[in-house]
Amino acid sequence: MVFLLMQLIVEGGLVKMKIYCCLEHTELALDVAVDESELAPIFEKIDEPTKEHRCQYCDKEALYTVEN
Repeated sequence: MVFLLMQLIVEGGLVKMKIYCCLEHTELALDVAVDESELAPIFEKIDEPTKEHRCQYCDKEALYTVEN
């Protein structure tokens, strides 16, 4: 069973979701973001990947962020 840990940010009364993912899990992260917010997500490549950001599905180094 996979438990998804999302970073939730409260900005101006709105809750924003940010998912860190590896290349393999980008499609899953995009699907989750669309299901949660019902809007087109923002998909960005992390400029300088670090060990600080890990894929929230497999714990590999995160290369992308998906947010609403």
